[in-house]
Amino acid sequence: MEKINKLLMLVIITTIFSCNNNQENKNFTESDIAIIPKPAKLQLDKGAFQFDKNTQFIVANSSQKEIYRVLIDKFKNISSWNLEVSEKVPKDNFVQFIIDDNIEDEGYKLVVNSTNVTISSKGNTGFMYGIETLRQLLPVEIESENAVSGKDWLIPNLTIEDKPRYKYRGLMLDVSRHFFEIDYLMKTIDRLAMLKMNVLHLHLVDDQGWRIEIKKYPKLTEVGAWRVDQEDKHWDGRRKTLPNEKGTYGGFYTQKQLKDLVAYAATKNIEIIPEIEMPAHVSSAIAAYPELSCLEKPIGVPSGGVWPITDIYCAGKEHTFEFLENVLLEVMGIFPSKYIHVGGDEATKTNWAKCADCKKEKEPKV
Repeated sequence: MEKINKLLMLVIITTIFSCNNNQENKNFTESDIAIIPKPAKLQLDKGAFQFDKNTQFIVANSSQKEIYRVLIDKFKNISSWNLEVSEKVPKDNFVQFIIDDNIEDEGYKLVVNSTNVTISSKGNTGFMYGIETLRQLLPVEIESENAVSGKDWLIPNLTIEDKPRYKYRGLMLDVSRHFFEIDYLMKTIDRLAMLKMNVLHLHLVDDQGWRIEIKKYPKLTEVGAWRVDQEDKHWDGRRKTLPNEKGTYGGFYTQKQLKDLVAYAATKNIEIIPEIEMPAHVSSAIAAYPELSCLEKPIGVPSGGVWPITDIYCAGKEHTFEFLENVLLEVMGIFPSKYIHVGGDEATKTNWAKCADCKKEKEPKV
C-alpha cells in the first residue's frame, strides 16, 4: 500500500511539474500572434499563462460579470468547464478587471504573466475589448462548436496597450436587397464586437424591399417587403415585376425585434444607424402606396436592378412629407442613434420636371 501511495504521489508531482514546465518553456513569437485590429502597443515576454478548469474570473463590480460570458461559454462548450466569476482575488490562476480612470475611453491595458491576467480600463467597453483580445490570443480551437480534447489553452505572456484609432468603426449591411433573419444580425453584432467595431449601419429600405415595420403604414411591409422570386437569375437579368404579381421572396423586422436588437447591440458598445432611403431607391414604398409618386402609377416591387431610377417620391405633394415625417417618427422611436441615414443618391428627376405639383413648388409664393 505504501508503494502505491508513493507511486501516486510521484504521478501527481510529475503532472504538476509538466504543467508548469509547459507554461514556462512555451515561448511564443510575434508570428504566433494574430489580433485584429492590430494593437497600438505590444510587448512580448517569455512564458505563457494556461487556462484550466480552475481558472477564475475576477470582477470589480457586478455589472462586469456578463463581459466574461463570451469566454466562459466557449470554454464550457469545448471543455465542459464551469468557470467561476468572483469578486475575491485568489493567489493565482485568474483573470482580473481593474478600473483605471487614467485610460482613455474604449482603451485597455492587458498584462499576461504565468500566474494571472489583468485587464485595466476606465469602463466596460475597454474590459470587453480586452476579453476579445484574449479570445484571439487563444488557440483557434476555442471557436469550435464541438468538444476539444488534448489541447493546452495557453496564451503568451505579454503586455498590450490599445485604444481605437478611429471613433467611427462601422459595417454597412444591406438587408433590403437580400433579407437576413434577425438571428444573423445578432451574430453579426457579435462579430463586430470581436473586431472592436462600434457601428452597424443597417440598410433597411431600397427599391427591392422595405424591411422595417411602420405601424401607421402597414402596406409598406405587407406589399413592399416582398418581391417576385427571381433569385435564379442574374441581378440585371431579371424581368420587370408587374403591379398585380404577388411577391414571395423577402421579409421584414417587427419594431419589437429591432428594439431588442438595438438593446443587444448596446451591450456590445455598438450603435445601430438605420438607413431609410429618400427620395429615390423607394420603389418598394411606391409599390405599396403609388400616391407617393408623381405619376401615382401602380408598380411592382423590383426583383433586380433599376436604372434609371425615376419612380421616386413626389416633391410637390404635401402628403409625401407627412408620410416621411410619420415614418421617421416611428424610426426614431426604435433607434436612439445620433443619425438616420437617408441615402439621397441616384434620384433621376425626370418625373419632377413633368409633375404639376412639383412645378407649383417652384413658383414664387405671394
